[in-house]
Order: sequence, then C-alpha cells, then structure tokens
Amino acid sequence: MSSTAAPRSTEGAGSRTQGQHIAEGAMGRDYGRHSGVQHHANDYGIPVLRRALEAVPLPETGAPFRAADLGAASGSNSLDPMRVVVEGVRARAGADTAVTVVHTDILANDFDALLATIMDSPGSYAREPGVFAYAEARSFYEPLFPAGELHLAWSAIAVHWLSRVPEPIPDHIFSSRARGEVREALKAQSRADWEAFLGHRARELRPGGQLVVVGGAASDDGDSGADGLMDAAVEVLRELVRQGLIGEDEFARMTIPTWNRTAGEFLAPFREGSGE
Repeated sequence: MSSTAAPRSTEGAGSRTQGQHIAEGAMGRDYGRHSGVQHHANDYGIPVLRRALEAVPLPETGAPFRAADLGAASGSNSLDPMRVVVEGVRARAGADTAVTVVHTDILANDFDALLATIMDSPGSYAREPGVFAYAEARSFYEPLFPAGELHLAWSAIAVHWLSRVPEPIPDHIFSSRARGEVREALKAQSRADWEAFLGHRARELRPGGQLVVVGGAASDDGDSGADGLMDAAVEVLRELVRQGLIGEDEFARMTIPTWNRTAGEFLAPFREGSGE
C-alpha cells in the first residue's frame, strides 16, 4: 500500500479543474465548488498514484484493468486521478486495454450528481473508448468487491469519516475537542474503521495490487488544523441556541463524524505484525 497525508489545513472554498462539470453530491449543495482543499490533495496523491501504476501487475492480454475510487462524493475530485489511471495503464499495456472504474460512496450520496460529473464533464476519462465507469452505494468500511477483483484502489480525503459516532461530544461538535472517555471511544472507532478498511482491501486486491490513500492527518497532539474553525462554528451554534433558533438538545446531538489520524495511528496496523 502507498499512502500520503495532505498538509493539515482548514477546509474551505477553492478552485476546480478548468471546464469541469460541477454537481451537488452527498456532502451538500455545490460540494464540488467548495472542495478546493480536497482537490489540491491530488497534488500530493497523484505522484504516489503514478508510482503505484508503474508497479501494479497488468491484467492478462484481453482482460480489463479494474480500479476503484473509494469515497467519491460528487466525483469532481475523481476525474484527474482516474484519468491518470487510464493513461498509466494504457502506457504500459497498450491503448486498447479496457479499464473499469467503480466509484463508491455511502447510500446517502447523491449518485445522480456523481454520475453526471463523471459522464458529462468535458474531457472526462469515462469518455475514452474502452473505459467503463460504474458506481456502488456502500461504505468502504464494508466489503465492496469479490476477493482478488481489483488491480488498484484509490481513496482521497475520505478515510477521516467514521462509520459511526459512539457518543456525542459534550459541548462541541469536533472530535479533536473531545476529552476523556468520549475521546477514547472516538479514537477506538477510528482504529476499528481503519483496520476494517485495510482488511477488506487486502482481500479485494489481486496479488501485487496497489492501494493509494491520501488522508487528512493530525499532528501528534491531535491538532488537525481545522480546530479553530470548528470552535468558531460552535460559538455560532451556541448563539443560535441563545436566540431559540435551535434547541439545547439539538446542539447536544451535533457531532461531525470524523477523526483525523496521527501518523502513528495510520501506521499502527502495519507495525503490530512486524515487531516494531
């Protein structure tokens, strides 16, 4: 597996690929227009992806190359890496090599928006002859493919999302501000999710298959870079409570279901079996 962590930063509005079609997606209205940080994570991930494409075993003559895009959201940030996949495979295996790409996300995702982005964007990789794009509505913390199905899997700025929130964070909405038993429960959930993600991909990838993960990270003290922004959001929410626009019970139930892992947390599943 290859992985890289994007620099810690707050999420905010950003640019998009020239001419790229923008659709909504599960993350909220106009997610593609306001995912500049996520998009620029490709700057760190694509060089790693190119190395993976040089190392991955190619399919037998006439068989398709099978790739997965895990946690695709609206698809706006999938276009560049999946074009790199198609071009990288065909540079080695020939221009006629068939390529399949399956974009996955949770059932609540806006798959109409995802498919519109993938199929309608000018210059999309999916418009190339012999390239076939699909979508699957299932969490990547579950099995997604038959054993040995994939040559390559890619995931960018998605594995910080948790499969569930063990319990709400008292007086806050962001995991890095949790303390005590609540913090430990969130950390344990993150560990279980990461181990599940890796375990399923290990079974789904062919021998020699490649997994590239670009993940939002935290420093060793747990700071993700978004902490100040989330503190400001909490102040706004408290003001809304004071104004009676939302209830105390509503605020108490609000938690952003994420955990930004430290380098040690990312590497822990690999080290435990190596004696480190």
